[in-house]
Formats: sequence, structure tokens, C-alpha cells
Amino acid sequence: MPAAENHKTFGFIGLGLMGLPMCRNIAVKMSPNERILAFDIAQAPMEELAREYPGKVTACSSPAIPARVQNSD
Repeated sequence: MPAAENHKTFGFIGLGLMGLPMCRNIAVKMSPNERILAFDIAQAPMEELAREYPGKVTACSSPAIPARVQNSD
């Protein structure tokens, strides 16, 4: 999923003991035009973040999706 026009998109891979709180912290501090594409081998933490931050965090089916994120600034 490419970054939408005028939106900044971040890729986040790994939502374990350290990654999940880190991703939450980023999501809380993001501006309305920023998004996170998140992946983990376990489905539960991705779904949890997507529910907590609808429109900000999107659960991805493959690590390739967040890995391809490019922002031009």
C-alpha cells in the first residue's frame, strides 16, 4: 500500500514485548495525516493496534508491505 498523497506513512515490523509499546507510543503522538503499516507474525497484536488506533494503524499480511514504505521529504 503506497503512501497516500499528503500523508506520511511509517512501516513497523515486530510487535513483541518491546515493539508493541513502541508502536503504541508512536501512534499516540502521530499527527492526523500520519499512518503506520504494522506487521507481526502473531495476528493478535496487529488486530489490537488496529482497533485501538483506527485510521492510524493498519495490520499488514506480510512484512514486505511495511518494508516498502517510502516517504519523500
